[in-house]
Amino acid sequence: MGAYHGRHSFETFSHKRSVFIKNYNRIGEKLSASRYPPYSEGKTSFLKFLLKNRCGVRFSYVSYLVVFALGVAAAFTRTAIAKCRCLVI
Repeated sequence: MGAYHGRHSFETFSHKRSVFIKNYNRIGEKLSASRYPPYSEGKTSFLKFLLKNRCGVRFSYVSYLVVFALGVAAAFTRTAIAKCRCLVI
């Protein structure tokens, strides 16, 4: 009885909690500052812009993206084959 001194007894009777450490640069800190009060007119309009209902994702550009990806894959394949041919000869 009465032997509640030391590190182990402190850890027994304390509650461990997670801690969030934010390490933003200047730009990130400036953008995240709008989350905290006091809310000025500028902060409110910025938050409304971010939370604005947007249109769905448009898939009209997907064909261009597929063609671009195939072109990049073909270029990498061509250079890999060229390197293999140089090593074989």
